[in-house]
Amino acid sequence: MKRLYAVIPPKVEYRLSDFGQTLAPVIDCLATWSRTHEAEVRAILNRKISSSSS
Repeated sequence: MKRLYAVIPPKVEYRLSDFGQTLAPVIDCLATWSRTHEAEVRAILNRKISSSSS
């Protein structure tokens, strides 16, 4: 949800709706997966970068 303020400089605040907040468990799972597999993902990306620059 977006809330605008009539001030200068412009100010805007965002927050998830109640429906959007139902995604929190999914986002938590993705964050856990990414922390667990960070080294593997970095290695794959580094290999792709290395092979594309050769």
